[in-house]
Amino acid sequence: GRAVRQRLQAQDAKAEALSENELFAVAELEAQEGSFRNARDIYAQLLARFPNGQRTGVAQFKLGQCLLSLREFAEAAEALEKAAQRASPQTTLSADARYHAALAHYSAGNLKAMARCLDGLLEAHPRYDKADHVTCLLGDACFAAKRYAEAADAYQKTLVRFPTSRHAEDALYRLAYSLYLAKDYPTAAESFRQFAERFPGSPNASQAQFLMGASLAQAGWLDDAEKALKSYLVRFPKDAFVAKAHYHLGQISEARKETTAALAAYAQSRAADPASEVAGEAMRRTGVICFTEQRFAEARRAFGVVVREYPRTALPAAVYEWLAAQLTADGQWADAQKCYELLIEHYSGDAAAGRSVEQAHFALGQQLLRQDKWAAAASAFSELVAKYPESSLSPRAKLHVAECYRRTGDADKAVACLRELSGASLDPRTAAEAHFELASGLRDLGDVQNAVKMFERVTLLYASPENADWVLRSYVAQGECLERLGQPKAALKAYERARGITPIPPEVAPLRKKAEMAVQRLRKPWRE
Repeated sequence: GRAVRQRLQAQDAKAEALSENELFAVAELEAQEGSFRNARDIYAQLLARFPNGQRTGVAQFKLGQCLLSLREFAEAAEALEKAAQRASPQTTLSADARYHAALAHYSAGNLKAMARCLDGLLEAHPRYDKADHVTCLLGDACFAAKRYAEAADAYQKTLVRFPTSRHAEDALYRLAYSLYLAKDYPTAAESFRQFAERFPGSPNASQAQFLMGASLAQAGWLDDAEKALKSYLVRFPKDAFVAKAHYHLGQISEARKETTAALAAYAQSRAADPASEVAGEAMRRTGVICFTEQRFAEARRAFGVVVREYPRTALPAAVYEWLAAQLTADGQWADAQKCYELLIEHYSGDAAAGRSVEQAHFALGQQLLRQDKWAAAASAFSELVAKYPESSLSPRAKLHVAECYRRTGDADKAVACLRELSGASLDPRTAAEAHFELASGLRDLGDVQNAVKMFERVTLLYASPENADWVLRSYVAQGECLERLGQPKAALKAYERARGITPIPPEVAPLRKKAEMAVQRLRKPWRE
């Protein structure tokens, strides 16, 4: 190889004139010296010039190895699979080509193709010197496909057949983890214990100790789980799973009805890693415990933290509703809005929470109205109408959509929406509000004459104690329109009727005061 390369460098020979053996020798030398790119190019040239040569199969395999070294995994897998096809099935070259093709697919993240390369390899080559790793890789393929029981079986075979293999450490840990994910918690706990004893210096030792405790807890062996988790916290006080260990200790205390200890453990869990998802779960459990014990102020604080800091942690739908009601009563509309948004996010599509989600859409729109966020409110109410057209809340949602249009100055859309709504079958209160909003929309469009007629319709059709507020609003609005039309006597009559409505809700008391002042103002010229 060196001789041929020297001739090439001295230009005593051309690469195109080299024989198959000479090309192979130079490529081998380049690969041995770590010049994988040069080796790759020479092997590719050899295969192009001698597609059926004596060294073609080996050259194809060597090309794949060079590509592996260059981390060109997809190309390596393709080259190695071709080498396996060229080689006789019973030869070591065939086994090596399939094995290395599997490694290339593994490195490329294509575990399904890896499993295909390894399928039947050990049956064809029962004495293969890499059989331990092949068995372990088959377990990895099953694990990636979430076939955890099959993965555990493959890892178990690795340990039984090759107890002293250098892959035994990985196989034992993956066996334990596969059993854990397969929910075989007692066997998983025992496997994690064996791993911790056999490989105390492993990078996975701390996680094995933690998962042993978690497995024991899931198996219901609370005393053993508590002991294992506390031992983990002593041995690995700064490990990545400390927050989860405290959380599991909190669950153990909850199972024993020791709520004080559970709350302390959950507080430690959050303190260990405040930004983690488990911290959100710890706060959720804290809120549930306090709520169950009727410590509502503490429950509200805990649930509030979950809403603000851990929105991905789902609270029960009823808790979102309870918390939103508390916040609304205190005037914290933005926080209440967040509660309804999270309820919709977490429970949309959940049939059991369907009514809560429907009501949350409406309540969300109301919170946005309170904050004068008209466009966002219109969107929330429109979504309710689109998702739940048959809902009893749908007419009021449409009414609020029209109100939002009117508030944003789009009176045309508001009137169109309200005209459509006014023809629907509505309860008296919703109908009164719909006609009032329609009249207001007509007034905003400058159609004051028809607005007066529509306000009058509200006062005639919906005059009842339950609609006193809308009738009062309509009389005052009618009076204002009549003044604009230059009809002060008719306006005075409207204001007098508004003043005479009793009883009225507190929120429209300022409006009646306005009517009284208008009466005094309009009567004065006639007295004079």
